[in-house]
Amino acid sequence: MEKKCPCCGEKLKDVSIKPLIGDPFAGGSVRGIIAHKLGYKYTGIELSAKQVEANVKQGKKLLTHSHPTWIQGDSNQVLDDDLGKFDFIFSCPPYADLEVYSNDENDLSNMEYEDFKLAYRSIINKSVQKLKDGHFAVFVVGDVRDKDGYYLDFISDTKKAFIDSGAKLYNEAILLDPIGTAMIRANNSFQSKKLVKIHQNILCFKKSGDDKILNKKIVLDYINKCDECGGKIKRTEDGRVCQDCFKSF
Repeated sequence: MEKKCPCCGEKLKDVSIKPLIGDPFAGGSVRGIIAHKLGYKYTGIELSAKQVEANVKQGKKLLTHSHPTWIQGDSNQVLDDDLGKFDFIFSCPPYADLEVYSNDENDLSNMEYEDFKLAYRSIINKSVQKLKDGHFAVFVVGDVRDKDGYYLDFISDTKKAFIDSGAKLYNEAILLDPIGTAMIRANNSFQSKKLVKIHQNILCFKKSGDDKILNKKIVLDYINKCDECGGKIKRTEDGRVCQDCFKSF
C-alpha cells in the first residue's frame, strides 16, 4: 500500500531507493566515487581491465559502506545485458582519436571517424533505451580536428545521436578549462590560423515520454557479429570483415 503525505496527499518518495547513474564511458574512478559519496548508485562500463582494477581498488580505499559498480567490457555489448533502468546518465566519451587509449579493436579512440561514429551512435542509442522516460543524460564533449586541420563537428554528431535515439537537447553549458599554457600555445596558433581551445561542452538531453518517438526504429549500422556465421567483426584497412567467414560489411 502506497504511503501519502498527511498534509497534501501526495505520494511519499521511498528514500531507501537510491537513484542509479549509468556511465557508458567510465574511464577513471572519479564519477563513480563522487556519485556514491552523494548517496547515489553508479554503474560504469570501461573497456580497459587494468583501469577497472584500479577503479575498484581506489573505490574500496575511499568509500566505506557502498561501492560503485564498474563493468569491464565493450559498452556496445554490455548495454545489451539487463543492467536495470538508469535514473541519470553522465559520461565523458573519447574525443574521437584525440587521445588513443589502447590498440583494442573495440576501442573507439583508435577507429577511423566514420567507424567511430557508428559505434558511438550505437552506444548512445542503447544507453538512452535504458534511461527512464523524462529523465536526463549529460555528456561532456569537445570538438576535435581531422588530419587536415578541419573540425569534425563531434559536438553536432553527439547531439544528433541522442536526438535520433529519442532524447532531445534540453540544456547546454560551457566548461572552462584551466588556461595553463594556452597563452604560450596561442603564439604558434597564429601561424596555423587555429584558435586555442580552452573549453568543453556540457550537453544535457531529456528523454521524451512520447511513445511515437520512443518507438521510432533507429537504424544503426554498427555490427558486433556476422549475420552469416556469428563470427566477430574485425576492422581492416579495407573495411569491416568477419574474422571467421571473411564476409565484408
